[in-house]
Amino acid sequence: MDKVLGAIYKNLSERRFIAPPPLRNGHLMTVVGSIRPRRFNLHDIEGQHEERREFQTDPQTRVVAYCHWQPDRIKHPTVFLIHGLQGSSDAKYVMGTADKAFDAGFNCIRYNVRSCGGTSHLSPTLYHSGLTSDLHEVIGELIERDGLQEIYIVGFSMGGNQALKFAGELGGDAPHQLRGICAISPPIDLEDCSRAIKLPENKIYETKFLFSLRRAMKEKDKHFPGVYDLQQIGDPPSLGVG
Repeated sequence: MDKVLGAIYKNLSERRFIAPPPLRNGHLMTVVGSIRPRRFNLHDIEGQHEERREFQTDPQTRVVAYCHWQPDRIKHPTVFLIHGLQGSSDAKYVMGTADKAFDAGFNCIRYNVRSCGGTSHLSPTLYHSGLTSDLHEVIGELIERDGLQEIYIVGFSMGGNQALKFAGELGGDAPHQLRGICAISPPIDLEDCSRAIKLPENKIYETKFLFSLRRAMKEKDKHFPGVYDLQQIGDPPSLGVG
């Protein structure tokens, strides 16, 4: 296996990323990248229509993905994009990657993790970093029902963690149609990541996640009242381990 991985690594091409001078600070780049307006061409391509697709992943749960198909989809590779914590299929990093992948000839599937992207009403339960059961069902349906022959999963942050766990669960039994998995900044060690986000310099990110998670819990309660005790969330002072 080491020899195989070594051979693959040697064949990978690498382009070093050099940040523009005003954005050499990582925090500044993160914030600017989040708020800066961007235009995506995916919806402007003539003859290209976005398909909203619901997948039944268990008796009580449906998840939603947005599919952008090339003509004669089976003959084209497919990139399956998974967003990060409190993200959605409309996240800028998802849209930007889908834009580039579609231009390169890929089908693109922008996946919403359970209860994300305005789908809180489709499941009484919440998502978490290790939730891979939905992925097993969705990828299986894309292979069996749609006949896709070449699928590549790209996960960002928490989505990357789910993608890696999914790959580990499949192991040597992975379907041959699943050709590759790319994890971008995955929080593999959740305890270390929880401690890192509590550092003073990361307070802005922790606060953003906390407010977003509390809004998500309140939205869930509108559709499934009483399932979760909202009094327990109160005003949490931090995110992660103590």
